[in-house]
Amino acid sequence: MLHAVDVLDALHASPRPLGVSDLARRTGLSKSTVHKILVTLRSRRLVEQDPGTARWRIGWRLYEFGAGLTGDSDLARCARLSLDQLAEETGETALLGVLADDEVLYLDKSDAHGPVPMVTRPGRRSPLHSSASGKVLLAFAEHTVVDRVLGGRLVQRTPRTVTDPERLLAMLERVRDEQFAKAEGENEVALTSVSVPVHGPGGRVLGAMTVAGPSARFGAARIRRFTRCLRAAAAATTELLCPDPVPPARATEPA
Repeated sequence: MLHAVDVLDALHASPRPLGVSDLARRTGLSKSTVHKILVTLRSRRLVEQDPGTARWRIGWRLYEFGAGLTGDSDLARCARLSLDQLAEETGETALLGVLADDEVLYLDKSDAHGPVPMVTRPGRRSPLHSSASGKVLLAFAEHTVVDRVLGGRLVQRTPRTVTDPERLLAMLERVRDEQFAKAEGENEVALTSVSVPVHGPGGRVLGAMTVAGPSARFGAARIRRFTRCLRAAAAATTELLCPDPVPPARATEPA
């Protein structure tokens, strides 16, 4: 069972279909074991084989599972319209992320109609320390989560990634105070993201709503406007989630 999950993880992480030899190298399994697993997974429509190249990719049944999970999520359902409006207003990609296994898991996204849409798709993950979504989620996470993440391996994703735990703690304190975060070239070179928390019942932070795109389009004035749009979108989502109003949190404009 665990070996089958390893194979699925390897296929999911790859931007292109993989052959048996590639999968054996990435999983550390023998080619015969990988082939047996693939044949079994194919019988359940969890993987597919390209008849022309004989390479393997994730099957549509897994996408169906993921769509079902998103469809059952109150947060994703309530945020759907707000994501579309956010992408339309900003001209950038709008994302909805949650905390999962000490990473950001993107539940949904909406692409703007302009050039250079983001390639991030629902089901993809990002580190907490280097993305705007991650900083928001980490800032409002339990202390045990913060200690575990900052005490673990903080990958230097780009030259601008902050990996010093003390600097990150100061960042998180500022995020809690200002109710927004930004990441400028910290997770991907030349990519900027701005994020705000989405509150649920009792004011608990359930997720992060984010706008992301090429850094060249994210000057200070636009970041301020995007943050206002994000806060409005997050508030609209919270209204749908909560029958009772959430006490307003202090929020400041980005510098």
